[in-house]
Amino acid sequence: MLALVALLVCGCASLDSRLVGKYKCTVAADTGYDGPGFQFVQLVGNALMSGTLELKSDRTFSIVMMGMPPSGKWSAVGNKVTLMPDAEFTKDPKPLAFDISDEVDTLTSSQDKAAQMVFKRER
Repeated sequence: MLALVALLVCGCASLDSRLVGKYKCTVAADTGYDGPGFQFVQLVGNALMSGTLELKSDRTFSIVMMGMPPSGKWSAVGNKVTLMPDAEFTKDPKPLAFDISDEVDTLTSSQDKAAQMVFKRER
């Protein structure tokens, strides 16, 4: 029983340590429209949403991105990581949830399936 508890605790710590690092953002637009101008719209969307995210080992994050609070706390449970912005940057902070890829190198926003934010780990 003690070995099982140790395995579970080590498994969680391992995921957290694997998540720590810097990520680059892109937008995965899936609007169903691929007509004239789609590439331009996607290019503009990526330019507006481009940015970086850093998950730090002390469970804080910093983000450089237009329209996003610059810091807060993060947590990971199962295959999801949640960013909770600091209250000083917004009147009504709301958590941002991301799905963690199996390789733990990509975070994909869970909220908006039409224009998902995708953070890929910088190497």
